[in-house]
Amino acid sequence: MQHFNKVLTLVLGLAAFTGFSAQAQFDDDLEPGFAISYSGPTSCGGIVQFFSVGGNPQAQVNWDITFSTGGSFQGTGNGLTVTFPQGIGVASVTATKDTEVATLSVPYGDTAPAKPGVIEGHRRVCDRVRNYSISAVPGATQYTWTAESPYKIIHPVTEENVSSYTGPELDVFLRFPKSGSYTDVKLFVFASTGSGPCAASSPTRHKKIDFGPQNDFSLTGPDTIVRFENATYILSAQKITDLTWSLPSGLLYVSEPSENTVVVEAAGDAVGYVTANFLSCGESRSVSTFVRVIPETNIPRGGVASTLEVLPAAELYPNPAVDEVTVRSQGFLEQVSVIDLLGQEVKTLTGLSGHEAKVSLTGLQAGTYFVVAVDTEGKKVQTLVIE
Repeated sequence: MQHFNKVLTLVLGLAAFTGFSAQAQFDDDLEPGFAISYSGPTSCGGIVQFFSVGGNPQAQVNWDITFSTGGSFQGTGNGLTVTFPQGIGVASVTATKDTEVATLSVPYGDTAPAKPGVIEGHRRVCDRVRNYSISAVPGATQYTWTAESPYKIIHPVTEENVSSYTGPELDVFLRFPKSGSYTDVKLFVFASTGSGPCAASSPTRHKKIDFGPQNDFSLTGPDTIVRFENATYILSAQKITDLTWSLPSGLLYVSEPSENTVVVEAAGDAVGYVTANFLSCGESRSVSTFVRVIPETNIPRGGVASTLEVLPAAELYPNPAVDEVTVRSQGFLEQVSVIDLLGQEVKTLTGLSGHEAKVSLTGLQAGTYFVVAVDTEGKKVQTLVIE
């Protein structure tokens, strides 16, 4: 028999964990060289038999086995029986016959379960008690649940409030504080194959849970609406009740508000706030966004640019005003005009100099106007409210 002087390394996966016998494999066209095979369970404390395969049948085999969790074993002979240690690790097996060396790596202990799936349950909570659950993890026999303070887990047997619980349950009940507001407090869970030195654990899954009245709400929508056009406003909020909307005069509902969305029409002059009012865990909350109606872009403006809303702003004070308003600009003022929402100039000052001009509002009705200031830097616009 021809012998080969070589090193053979075999890394065995699932077969090692399930206790199946494993044999060295060779190409059918080649005479086998020196190698190692084994049989027996490699689980915690399992008894495993190692065998030498091939090589000089007359030569003595020397064995050296080292365990990654500590300890080693040496022996001689064509076979060797070894009791694996308590723990999870890898056995490095080396067999030497004459000048030939064979090696084998054998994992031992339990296989770690997969990370649990998504934790099902409410993200935002107002109630004192809520249930959270996961799906079963293959290979796992128990689950460890842990809640960050001030949340507590209700022990399924004693019904005591505990911070952590380990058992076969796929769900737990959380108890929340009597009052207060908390954000992003976490609930953790991981799966394991049991307890003891040979047990293996999965990576940890967590879920963020908010309790009590919250304040992280927002209302999005345009700050200007062209007259007779529609606009949509959307409230970003979860776990709210009793939602109502308020609109400034001149805005009308196109249809009944749907969930957290409202569609309005700019039916007339308007400047003010679109506001959503609601309850968060029983406490009143509101969020608003400013809006103003601008004239239709195809209405003549007596020489004033039709896109007033995109021009840089002048400074007005006071605003709202009653009898008089002061216009301030960084450049030297040349002309100031007051324009109503129909695009008509109702006041004009010319031949100005300096950075400020006072405009009398006598004779103008209460409402919303545009003040257009022309200075050495260009044309600027600001919305003016007359009371």
